Amino acid sequence: MHYSVSFFRDLLSSDGHAFKCVQRVITVDADSPDKAINAAKQQFEHHCGTGDWRLYAEAVECEVKLRPLRRMPKATRPPSVTRTEQKENAS
Repeated sequence: MHYSVSFFRDLLSSDGHAFKCVQRVITVDADSPDKAINAAKQQFEHHCGTGDWRLYAEAVECEVKLRPLRRMPKATRPPSVTRTEQKENAS
């Protein structure tokens, strides 16, 4: 499964309002969200040149990253799908 892991820093705007600022987003292939977060933390630490990701971010969020659907080539489509498409095109 593909995961998108985001690292955030809590900052204050010029008018004093707190907001979360994205420091980095890392895409990871992993079996679970926990494994994705651990792998992304290691990559983030390597990128920052530190042994502790918390020096550069206060929060981590993980979400499933969906791949866009790809159309199958016409030759590999199941016959029922091809027939359905022909009926729709004829209308």
